[in-house]
Amino acid sequence: MIVQIAVCDDEMIFLENFIQQITTQFLKADMEICVKSYTNGTSLLEECRKIPFDVLFLDIEMPDIIGIEIAEAIRAVNPFVNIIFVTNQDDMVFQSIHY
Repeated sequence: MIVQIAVCDDEMIFLENFIQQITTQFLKADMEICVKSYTNGTSLLEECRKIPFDVLFLDIEMPDIIGIEIAEAIRAVNPFVNIIFVTNQDDMVFQSIHY
């Protein structure tokens, strides 16, 4: 089984490093993955209508649409997706727990 993963963050350097770390960890676990990256929430939402992702890594703060709004929209389409929020804003952590 291939694990479908999406990573969405507006900071390209972070995005590339994070994908490399994810890939390394899944390879260590001997798991097959397909990782897709997105720099904005709108693109991710469009793609979620086509691909049933298993795991989403979402930045909470992004310019076009915040991660919490993305999570809400995706949950309506795919209620079983695992969502992991990535942020450096301590105050946003508790808002994300709901999802």
